[in-house]
Amino acid sequence: MRSAQGEHENLVPVLAYADDIALIARPPDDLQHAFERWDTELQAKDMKISATKSEILVLSRTQKVKALIYGTILRPILIYGAETWTLTSKTKSKVQWAEMKSLRLIKGDTRLDRVRNITIQNSLKTEPVLTYIEKAQLRWDGPVKRMD
Repeated sequence: MRSAQGEHENLVPVLAYADDIALIARPPDDLQHAFERWDTELQAKDMKISATKSEILVLSRTQKVKALIYGTILRPILIYGAETWTLTSKTKSKVQWAEMKSLRLIKGDTRLDRVRNITIQNSLKTEPVLTYIEKAQLRWDGPVKRMD
């Protein structure tokens, strides 16, 4: 992640991947200013921003959005390579702890609130990560057995 900065501007986070760029700004005026700055810099290098492909996405911080971010970004990071893991009770405990820490933050509950894990998972409509890992391992098991 980089930041675009002018002489007297605030930093604007920029996510760049291949030919895609995401500008992230809290107030809309900062986003507009950052967009104009990028447009000017790109035009100076004989490049242009495609108006038909450009999108403005406004995210609210609702539980639904946070749960979506968890499911699409955080969970895959948490379980990367899980098909090949040997799940010991210690590993299971650590993975479940990381999952519930994220889900409790999304829900706004703490351990002191004494809300059960399954209740939080059900309210956010998420499958327990250990179940997800076990399914991934079973999917991986078939191709591995066929290799022999």
